[in-house]
Amino acid sequence: MSANRLALQIAKSLPEFHLDIRHELDLTGITALFGPSGSGKTSLLHMLAGLERPDQGKITLGDTVLCDTALRQHLPVHQRRIGIVFQDARLLPHLTVQQNLEYAERRHKKTEHTYRLKDISEGLELNPLLARRPDELSGGERARVAIGLALACRPRLLLLDEPLSGLDHVRKQKILAFLKAFHLRTGLPMLYVSHDMDELINLAEHAIILKSGKIVESGPLIAALNQYGFEAETAPKSILSGTIESVEPRHYLMTVRLEAGVLKLPIHKMPQDEVSSVANSAASKTIKIGTPLHIRIAAEDVALALDPPIGLSLQNILKGQIENIQPIAASAMTDITLSTGGQNLTARITKAAFENMALHKGMEVYALIKTARFAQTEL
Repeated sequence: MSANRLALQIAKSLPEFHLDIRHELDLTGITALFGPSGSGKTSLLHMLAGLERPDQGKITLGDTVLCDTALRQHLPVHQRRIGIVFQDARLLPHLTVQQNLEYAERRHKKTEHTYRLKDISEGLELNPLLARRPDELSGGERARVAIGLALACRPRLLLLDEPLSGLDHVRKQKILAFLKAFHLRTGLPMLYVSHDMDELINLAEHAIILKSGKIVESGPLIAALNQYGFEAETAPKSILSGTIESVEPRHYLMTVRLEAGVLKLPIHKMPQDEVSSVANSAASKTIKIGTPLHIRIAAEDVALALDPPIGLSLQNILKGQIENIQPIAASAMTDITLSTGGQNLTARITKAAFENMALHKGMEVYALIKTARFAQTEL
C-alpha cells in the first residue's frame, strides 16, 4: 500500500448519529474535510490521531495499522506521527513558545525531515513571540504557534480542525499561503476541516464531504463541492477555475482567463506601496500573473440574457448553454445551471423571468456576473 494511502473501515455510535465510514483515499495533497456542523468531521480526526477509538473497525495509514478493534490493536498517539491542530490551541502553559517548539522537536529528533525549526518560525512569523508564554499570546498568535508546534513534531500526516477560526482576513491569507507552500516543499499531506468555503477553495486539491456520519462525496475539490451542491449554504454557489492574466492597479482590478472568456475581479486590500510595483511589473507579492485561481460565485449574483448585452456597467459576461433547470419548491425562484467553457455556473432567477424568456435545456444564453460581488474571492 502507498505510504500515504488511508484506509477507513470504522463505525462509532455518537449522540446524534451513527458514524459509519468505509473509504480509501490517497493523501498525496491537501484534502478538505467539509460538511454541516455535527456531521462527524472532528470525531473522524480524533480517531485518526488516536484520541478516540471506533466501536469497531480498522484504520490503516500506508503499512501502519493505527487501529484494529478485531485484534484489539490501538497504536498510541505518540507513535502515530500524526500532527493535529485544534480550534483551541493546546500549548504547554509553563513553557515559552521557543521551549514548546524545541520540546516537540526533541521528541521526534530521529525522524527524517526536509525542514528546520527556523523555517517554521520564519514562515509563521513566530520569531517575535518566541520568548512569550502561552497566556501572553492573542488568539491569532496562539493559532500560529499551534500550527508550528504540530509541524515541529515532524508528522507524516497533519490534521487541522478549523485552525484559523476567529482570525482576521489578512492573517488567514498569510497562514494559508504558508501551509500551501510548506506542502509543496515537503509533500506533507494534510486533512483540513473548515466551514469557510474560501479557505478550502484556496488551499485544498481534494475534498471529502461528510453528512450525518457518512461520506456523501469524495474526489477533486471543485467537482466534489459542485456535486454536493453547497447544501450547507442558503443558496447555491458555483466555482469557476481560471488563471490571472493581467492586473489593472489603477482600477484595483485583475483579469482572470477562463476557457469561456475573461472575468474582471476586484483586488481587495492591496497595500498602497504595492500599487506602483504592480503597475511597473504587472505582479506583486500577493498577485502573480499566471497564478491559478478558483472563483466562487453566488447564484443570486448571476443574471441571464438572451442576447449579448451592450451599454451596461457589468463587465463580466460569459456565454453558456443551459444544462439543468431546477425550480425551487414553494418559492418564486428557479435555479438555471449553464455549461460555460466546460465548467458549470448557476444563476437564480424568478420563475416569471424563466417563463418570459422561454428558457429550455440546450439553449444558449449569456450570464451577467456582478463584479462588485466577488468579495469572497481570494488568492
